[in-house]
Amino acid sequence: MIRWNFLISLPIFLIFAFFSKQILSLIFGKTYASASIPLIILSSGYFIYSTLFASHSILNSFKMTKKIMYNTLAATIINIILNLILIPKIGIVGAAIATSISLMTVSVLATFQVKRLLKSTPLSYKFFLMLIFEILILLMLNQVLDINSVIKLGLALIVYLIIHVAL
Repeated sequence: MIRWNFLISLPIFLIFAFFSKQILSLIFGKTYASASIPLIILSSGYFIYSTLFASHSILNSFKMTKKIMYNTLAATIINIILNLILIPKIGIVGAAIATSISLMTVSVLATFQVKRLLKSTPLSYKFFLMLIFEILILLMLNQVLDINSVIKLGLALIVYLIIHVAL
């Protein structure tokens, strides 16, 4: 399930990562294009959250709703503390970082609890290697190629498909 969430979420994340300014300009006007960095940060947090969301469903199916509540409470407290620290220093980017860390926290906590519950992990070693490999290739593509974002996105999706078909 997590692999399917990942396969669906990654292209959506890539679109927001590569076209954040264009999306914001199209929807809200050019004056909001400067919010592209917070959008990318939030997209990263939601990407991890949506990839690991199956862990919440597994906990829910085992009637472990208290764990979900405590995970959410911990993430909320982290979010409030980080917002109090980061917003005065770096503004909207700080709010995006705090929210992304909170989303990742709640998902990672649930994933570890599912691992302990089922005595297995929903994420394989191969999955993490594939993810790291993809991220490195995408970062290299972004740094090395001085081409249009649409072409970069196309190349990123091709690399993504090749890696997933090969592995």
